[in-house]
Amino acid sequence: LFDFRLHSPVSKIFLEMPSNDISWSYTNPLQFTVANEDGNLYSFDIRNLNKIFKIYKGHVMPVLSIDQNQFSQTIVSGSYDSTLRLFKTNEYKCNEIFFTQRMRKILDVSFSLDGRYIISASEDGELRLWKNFEEKNYFYLNNNKYKVDRKNNSNFQKVNVSSSIKIVPGQVKTMLYIKAKILGNKKKEIYNKNNQILPDYIRFKTKKKN
Repeated sequence: LFDFRLHSPVSKIFLEMPSNDISWSYTNPLQFTVANEDGNLYSFDIRNLNKIFKIYKGHVMPVLSIDQNQFSQTIVSGSYDSTLRLFKTNEYKCNEIFFTQRMRKILDVSFSLDGRYIISASEDGELRLWKNFEEKNYFYLNNNKYKVDRKNNSNFQKVNVSSSIKIVPGQVKTMLYIKAKILGNKKKEIYNKNNQILPDYIRFKTKKKN
């Protein structure tokens, strides 16, 4: 972090993997979120940069771009796994997943100025306009969510929108299974190391100070 009045950085933040994008919160200017190569979003508070304020999980591949809605506490992220995900700042898991069969790696995402739409740029050379379902400007047809404009219904088509992990691309579903298995193995390894007791080894329990 830099201060324009100084020639050297005010503070530095180091993560295990490099970050690709950063977005400041409109509702709380003291907080910002970074998109990381490990598929997570990390939020920080400049009042205490020694620890991560919040972690948003869901992507299975590196996150390349993020943006925040200036009218609501919503974060949109685009990833190498060819999906767009919407997060609420008061939750940890994604609320909505946007994807199409022909869409490839998402390189950039951005909210419109009114916050009703999301624009995405993908590796297949196309720009796509999505309806922000967090805004109450949509309706249902046959229990399915449709991207529909009330004034001109021909401008939007039906797309795959899911709030459940069951309805995701096959590749993403496979990567979710592999990622969960790897994380589970790491937790087991840490648990076994912490509970491994050598012969003639005495473990003392320290009391917490009130």
